[in-house]
Amino acid sequence: MRSASLFYSSSHVLRRRIWFSLLLCVAVFLFTMPIAAAFGLEDAADEWLKHADDPAVQAIIANDVNDLFRVTYAGSAIPLILAALFSGLIFFAYLFNRRRVDFYHSLPLRREKLFLANYLAGALAVLLPYLINLLLMLLVTALMGLGSALHFPTILSGMGMSILFFLAIYSTVVLAAMLTGHLVVHVLMSAFLLFFIPAGLVLFYLIFNSFHPSWYVETLNLDQLAVNGSPLLRWIVSLVEGNSYPPDAGTSLLLLGMILLVSSLALLLYKHRPSESAGKALAFPWLRPVIKYPVALYIMAGVSIAFYEIGGKSFAWFLIGAVLSGLISCQALEMLYRFDFSSIRRKFLPGCGLILLFCAICTCGFLDVGGFNSYIPKEEKIERIEVQFHGILDETAGHLYQSNPSYVSYLSPHSNPYYGINTGDGATLDGEKQLRKDVERLTEKDPLQHYAVQTEEGKAAVLELVRSHVERMENGAESYYIDYEYEDENGEIKQGREGDYGLRRFYITVRYELRSGRTVARHYGDWPLYACDHEEAIGAILADESYRHSIYRLFAVPAEQVWIETVTASENSNARDSHYPVSQKSTAHILETMEKELRTLDWEMLRREVPIGQINLRVYAGELPEKPNESYRPYLGYSYYLYPSMQESIAALEELGLGLTAEDFLPNYEEVVSLQLVQHYPKLRYYKASDLQIENAFEETIPAASTREWPQPVDRSADAEQKITDPEEIRYWLDQSFVRPGLVDYDTMREILVTYKDRYGEEYYQTRRLPHPQ
Repeated sequence: MRSASLFYSSSHVLRRRIWFSLLLCVAVFLFTMPIAAAFGLEDAADEWLKHADDPAVQAIIANDVNDLFRVTYAGSAIPLILAALFSGLIFFAYLFNRRRVDFYHSLPLRREKLFLANYLAGALAVLLPYLINLLLMLLVTALMGLGSALHFPTILSGMGMSILFFLAIYSTVVLAAMLTGHLVVHVLMSAFLLFFIPAGLVLFYLIFNSFHPSWYVETLNLDQLAVNGSPLLRWIVSLVEGNSYPPDAGTSLLLLGMILLVSSLALLLYKHRPSESAGKALAFPWLRPVIKYPVALYIMAGVSIAFYEIGGKSFAWFLIGAVLSGLISCQALEMLYRFDFSSIRRKFLPGCGLILLFCAICTCGFLDVGGFNSYIPKEEKIERIEVQFHGILDETAGHLYQSNPSYVSYLSPHSNPYYGINTGDGATLDGEKQLRKDVERLTEKDPLQHYAVQTEEGKAAVLELVRSHVERMENGAESYYIDYEYEDENGEIKQGREGDYGLRRFYITVRYELRSGRTVARHYGDWPLYACDHEEAIGAILADESYRHSIYRLFAVPAEQVWIETVTASENSNARDSHYPVSQKSTAHILETMEKELRTLDWEMLRREVPIGQINLRVYAGELPEKPNESYRPYLGYSYYLYPSMQESIAALEELGLGLTAEDFLPNYEEVVSLQLVQHYPKLRYYKASDLQIENAFEETIPAASTREWPQPVDRSADAEQKITDPEEIRYWLDQSFVRPGLVDYDTMREILVTYKDRYGEEYYQTRRLPHPQ
């Protein structure tokens, strides 16, 4: 008679679960990998032959072909994720059956061999079908004539990363099996282990940020920590983001370390796992408080935040949610541990202690006991101060200050009809690595380091804005709003509220470097200020030479990497394309002139002038391509407003045939068919928490020289409109209004809707604004 220890191995276990491998190989991977590749690459094969003499196009096609073998390919990733979860459940399901556990543990086998046999069998049951279908997919690709497009380092990297992700998820599910004795609890434990770190970080952020909204979260980089805290979440995010968020060598080392740690811990627990734990909720009695209190804490945090938001940010509702969810979760876990409803009375006092501790800590945060939100260092303690505006200088969508190339643009191919061409960040195209370095150089993770203020006047202005933010926070001030009365359909007078009436709102992020070496950052996004109340402070910051130098990062790029793409007038949609190539000398002259004139624009000028045009630039890695409009190389996109004061820049552009004439700056009167004057309801009363008072917004707000009147609502229950077709009247209203307000405050309650008809007879529309009636 042969000993059981001689035949019990991974192959023996795998043969007993051969149905699982066959199901994966034939019913899943076969359809999602080789068959899907055959259908998906049909057009690619035709285009590969058609563009055999065009290396640039073939590089794009090759990149898309190799996408099928990357770790971010959903056809292989999603089946592997599901297989990792099910494999851990299936191959260790015997641990939840008392009779089967007694049988296996009675065999003359060491626990280590028993564990490794099942662990390896579960892994091979999935990886063998995956590798077989991966080879089939390579064969299909080669038979379709795309073999020369394959990049084997990319294929091997994708295969290796996929295996590492699978083993990390699978090992976590196996560890959950070692900790539990019941199938349902095993599933719950697997979810808890896979999302323990991300869920904890997210809940910490929600609670801390709810009570400390001035917290500058970028200092901790919680999003990266949360994603990398779970192999399952990391893989899912990579799938969603595609090649823009590819796993790297650091991810590989992290996954490898996690696999070794988790699998070793699972083996250690299995060696000491009691056989009688089968059928129980948890395999080890000491594990009950270790699991109970973190789970209860997570539930309390999530439910209390939900109550807090539903209750209108009332802290009383936060406490109610914490107490109710804490009591229910603690006692529900006691019942789950013992599968006994009568256990609801057990361990009651420790749960109450956890609830009290949680509520006490959150109360201290809500009351801001440590003065976190109101912290403002003394001026003599500040070594360096950095500030970034939001919603005012960058409200022009990056057209003037703080143009942020945080995205990488890709040219659309004009000569190649191949479907879905997309280089993706994972492409291996020439120059992309250099472009990535340029992106990192121009847009560091923490943008604050760019915006240093060094003059005493500038520092004092920043602190003034901070004090205004803190004051609004402490007073519970909301955004500017307008109260009004209106009559409903039943004739009853109701109270309403409108928005900020076109005033330029802004808030700031500030970081202090103290003389003690400590660094403190705050973000005041919940308490916006208004430019009309802080013009002097904003002007002092813009006058700081260090700050002005730092906000023009584009001009640090060599001129030979910049292509002037288009120059567009503000009043129409016609763009002046660059007569490429513009000489490096001319481009350098234009950039130099623009930088000089942009530096002369002060806040007073920006508040007064309306942009007359826009210049769009491209920044390539290295030298410019020979034909930008037909190139597949990635680039960074920049846009800057042209203001009336920038006469030298406009003249420099005009020398190249890119300039805008005086006619370009005027509305296109000839194409206007009609315009509609719209006075929005309701009657405005006044501003709260503002020096600006408006007695009646229906009173005349057109400049004094005007004799025209706005349409008046009849019953003040709807918008009032007036259509104008007289050419003289049309010209008058067009001259009074503008399209792009730049940084000028504008009237949101009055619109001029213009109907144009182009030379082809097609109608198009444009909304114009009037200056704010200050």
